[in-house]
Formats: sequence, structure tokens, C-alpha cells
Amino acid sequence: MRDKEARFVWDLEKGARVLDPAAVRLVPDTSSGLIDTKLHLAAAFRATPTTTRRPLTLGRAAIDDLTFVNAG
Repeated sequence: MRDKEARFVWDLEKGARVLDPAAVRLVPDTSSGLIDTKLHLAAAFRATPTTTRRPLTLGRAAIDDLTFVNAG
């Protein structure tokens, strides 16, 4: 993303590679309310190790309930 800094730990991601943006094929999320995208992002966020010694918090809780997971 433009004007954003990122850090990669290449030793932890043996299969990581730089992609050519022109070669990436985007697939639309056709799930109701984009739930597939939301679940994927939530799982990726929770599976990603923190890069700081401080615990990650949302609001006042270390883990907040994701409202879209329990919806309908």
C-alpha cells in the first residue's frame, strides 16, 4: 500500500515470494455480507504473531467478540 511501511520476516515464511501486481487475479466475494472475506481476515489476524511485546487489545478486552461471526 502506498505510503505504508511493512516488515517481513522471510525466515518464517519459507514459501513467501514477491508477486507481480499485474499477474494477480482478484476474485469477488459473493457471500452474504462479505462474510467469507471477514472470516478470512479475522483468522489471518488471529494467526499472525504480534511484532511487539505488548498484548494486542481491542477496546478494553484482549479479545473482543467479532459481531459478524455470531450474526444470523
